[in-house]
Amino acid sequence: MPAKRPNLLILYPDQWRADALGCAGDPVARTPHLDRLARAGLRFTHALVANPVCTPSRGSFMTGRYPHATGVTRNEAPLPAGEICFAAGLAATGYRTGYIGKWHLDGAARPGFVPPERRHGWQYWAAFNRGHRYYDGVYFRDTPEPLPAPGFEPDHQTDLAIGFLEEAVARREQPFCLLVSWGPPHTPLEPPERHKDTYAPTRMPLPASVPAGVAETARRERAGYYGLVTALDDNVGRLLAALDRVGLTEDTLVLFTSDHGDALGEHGLFRKTIPYDESTRVPCIVRWPGHVPAGATSDALWHSVDVAPTLLALCGAPVPATMQGHDLSTVVLAGGAGPRSAVYLEGRINKDNPWWTDQFAADSPPDDWRALRTRHHLLATDPAGAVSLLFDLRADPLALENLARRPEATGLREELLARLRAEARALGDPAPLAHG
Repeated sequence: MPAKRPNLLILYPDQWRADALGCAGDPVARTPHLDRLARAGLRFTHALVANPVCTPSRGSFMTGRYPHATGVTRNEAPLPAGEICFAAGLAATGYRTGYIGKWHLDGAARPGFVPPERRHGWQYWAAFNRGHRYYDGVYFRDTPEPLPAPGFEPDHQTDLAIGFLEEAVARREQPFCLLVSWGPPHTPLEPPERHKDTYAPTRMPLPASVPAGVAETARRERAGYYGLVTALDDNVGRLLAALDRVGLTEDTLVLFTSDHGDALGEHGLFRKTIPYDESTRVPCIVRWPGHVPAGATSDALWHSVDVAPTLLALCGAPVPATMQGHDLSTVVLAGGAGPRSAVYLEGRINKDNPWWTDQFAADSPPDDWRALRTRHHLLATDPAGAVSLLFDLRADPLALENLARRPEATGLREELLARLRAEARALGDPAPLAHG
C-alpha cells in the first residue's frame, strides 16, 4: 500500500445505470467530465450492487454487508445503530468525514433530519434522509431546522462540496473522506433548464430489448434521464476543477459509482428491483494519480459490499471482521482478475411488476428473489428457489432469450444453481433456495 493515505471524494448519484456514460460506449450520453475521469483512472466494467433498490443497496455500500445480514432489505428500513460503516472506521483513524445529499438509511421521514448519533461516523453533515425534490429543496446540518437549497439541488450540493474542499486545504495534514450523494438521475426526470432540450425524445435510439408497445414512453424517459446525467456531469467537472484549483488532485482518490441502475423500457420494464443488468449494474470509476493505472478498464467483478473494505484498506484503516465484502485494493492499484468469479444478488419485488407476472406462477408470494451474476451468465430464482431466469450474456448480451426452461441448458442451469446455493449457505442467507 502507498505510504501516504489518500483523501477520498466519493460521487454517489442515485439510479445511474452502468452504460449511461460516453466512456462506456454509449453513443448518446454526453459525459465529457466523467469520460476524462475514466481516461485518468480505472473503469470497472462489471460493477454490481447487492440489492437494486435505494436503502438496501446503500446499507451494503456503507457496511460491506449484505442486506439479509443487516436486516435492511426494503426501502425505509433504518440501518441498525450497531452496524459499523466505513466512515466510522476512517474517522477513528483520523479522517475528517463529510456527507452531502440524500441518506435514505434513517426510516421513512421526508426530507428527514438525521441526528448526529444516527450518522454512522459522518461528521460534517449537509444532508437529509430521503426525497427527490430537485428544485428549491432543503437540507439539514446539526439542528432540525431545514436550510434552503436554492435552484437545481445538485448544483447547490456541489457548491457545498467545493466549500468543503476549500476548507480541507487549511487542514492539509488531516485526510478527508467526502461523499456527495446526488439524487438524480432518479425520477422525477426533470433536467434543469440548461439541459431541458439537450436530448430530444424523437432522436433517442432504443435497444432491441425495448418492446414496441413501450417505445414512445422509453424515448421520453430516456431524454429526461440523460438530461439529468449530463447535468450531473457538469457538476463532476466543477468538482474536478476545484480539486485542481486547491491543489488536492494528486492526493485525492475519486470514486464515482451509484446505488443501482434503472430500466428504461428494456423487457417492457421501468425502474429497478429486478435482476436484469439494467437494474443491478452501475458505473464504477476510480482515479488516484500516480497510484491507480490511468486509462485502464477492468472486468474484475466489483460488488457494492466490496466498497467499504476496499476503501478502508486503501486508507490504511482496519477492516472490521463483520464486513462480508472483499478487499479489492490490490485490484484497484495493480489490476488483475480479483477474488470473485460470481456476484450474489438479492431483492424483493411486488406482484404489480410485469416481470413478476411474466416469470413467476400467479400464486407465488411477493417475496424474495436471489440471483448469481458471473462475467458471462445471469441466473435468478423465484421465492420458492426455482430458476426463473437464465441468460448466456456472451451470446445474448441484451438478455432476450430466457434459457431457464430450455432442456439444452440443463447442465448450465444446474451448475449455476449449485453455485448460487453454495453462496447462500456461505453468506448465511435464509432465503428459500431449496438447498441441495
